[in-house]
Amino acid sequence: MDTKNSTSRYILTTLAIIIVITAFILVGLNALQLEKRLASSPFSTAGTTELNAKYVEGYLAARQKYQAMCPFANQPVYSLSGTIQSINADGSLTVLQDSLESDELVDHVSDQRWITVTPQTVIARSVAKSQEQFQKEMSEFNQRRNVGSMTATPPLPITETSVQLRDIPAGSHVRVESDQDVRTLEHISATRISITSE
Repeated sequence: MDTKNSTSRYILTTLAIIIVITAFILVGLNALQLEKRLASSPFSTAGTTELNAKYVEGYLAARQKYQAMCPFANQPVYSLSGTIQSINADGSLTVLQDSLESDELVDHVSDQRWITVTPQTVIARSVAKSQEQFQKEMSEFNQRRNVGSMTATPPLPITETSVQLRDIPAGSHVRVESDQDVRTLEHISATRISITSE
């Protein structure tokens, strides 16, 4: 009886060991097969590089076609709009731009831009005038123009007040102006910053 029990245990233990070893071999073979499939996939490193190159080629072709149809699209851009992500200790701003047509893969610049504020930078808060106020100013302007005053300047629908950098909260939407073409610049020296909403 003891001999039969020992033999059964031996056989069961041997079978369990064989099953475990077989499972390890199958997992290893499956991993090798999966690695081969991934290496030949378009999402592999080589495949991604090829896809990126085709994307850039197509994007540039579309941009060129758009610029041919719209000649002003290729002009320098001296302002951008975006949301302030942070006001940095060195007095600069980090802005996530949302007004420029650019692509990080094609133009090698992200939508995150660093804005340098100098002592010459004008910082202003823009507030929309009430409809009544703007209509009143427009009526006065039209009267002056009808009288023959061609030097009369039309009123703006906003009023601006000068503010300090410390008065601008993060999350504000701003318009940044510069004397540089800002389309593909990551670091921009601002000549004017207008807060359009907070």
